[in-house]
Amino acid sequence: PSPGTGINDTIIGRNAGVAITSGDHNTIIGAEVGDAITTVSESIVIGSRAGRGVFSIAGNTIIGVLAGNAYAVVADTDGPSTFIGYKAGELVTTGDGHVLIGSNAGKAITTGSRNTIIGAGAGSLLTGSGAVLIGVKAGQNLTTGGANVAIGSDSAKGIATGVSNVHVGIWAGAAFASALSHTILIGDAAGGTVMTGNFNVAIGTTA
Repeated sequence: PSPGTGINDTIIGRNAGVAITSGDHNTIIGAEVGDAITTVSESIVIGSRAGRGVFSIAGNTIIGVLAGNAYAVVADTDGPSTFIGYKAGELVTTGDGHVLIGSNAGKAITTGSRNTIIGAGAGSLLTGSGAVLIGVKAGQNLTTGGANVAIGSDSAKGIATGVSNVHVGIWAGAAFASALSHTILIGDAAGGTVMTGNFNVAIGTTA
């Protein structure tokens, strides 16, 4: 890397951290990792081509091939982000305050913020903000819909643009219409027979 004024940085890999001029206590490991970072501090970036954007807020954790590849947050509005997994948060640019964990988790988010997504393929098409998606492929088809909560494998799988839904349970809300909003479904496959209509509440397995 280029000589800079940072201290206690650990930088390993071809072109890793090559642009750093200042910033302390960073761990940057892997080929072309963090190669556009100049002044960030207290961040961990590990994995080939991870964290290649020009971000400068401190305290980020980016681990995985192409994880946080485009991350370019310079203004700390909602706090640092955590991206862990292959292509986790790959396209995030200016959105901050994320926790994206799992292969392809939240990989389509660009400017959305404050999403918590845990699980392989969870929220992989999401571009909105304020989602909590936990489970393999939870909220898999969500796009612009914001403020949704989906907990359980394949939960809320039918929703794309709907907002303010809470779906808890494996396959809960998986068959719902894509624009459905303001529903509460709790239980495995809950809401399986309700395809349209907002402001529904269903509790119980296959309710």
